[in-house]
Amino acid sequence: MNILSQFLKKIGVSSLDQLTLEERQTYLNWESSLNGRQITSKEVRQFLDVELEDTVTKLIAKSLGEREDIFLKMKVDFIRHLISFLDTPEMEKKHIEQLIQTK
Repeated sequence: MNILSQFLKKIGVSSLDQLTLEERQTYLNWESSLNGRQITSKEVRQFLDVELEDTVTKLIAKSLGEREDIFLKMKVDFIRHLISFLDTPEMEKKHIEQLIQTK
């Protein structure tokens, strides 16, 4: 019996059908986390997009000291490199498709 089954038994629930829609969604989220959910490249890309936007906003919005300015510029550069790395398979695919179409 897994930890979620034990929890349901502890609170008197014998079937997932007894849970409300919100409770069932929470159960499924917990189950996914407990099963070792893997972060997708789409989730990583979304995270990096938010970080990039936040960092650029900080660079533009206020006057910074030299140290913070350098740090944020390095962060932008690093995030852009990561995004480029994540985009590599799609770029390779497009490149190969173009090669095939031109022959």
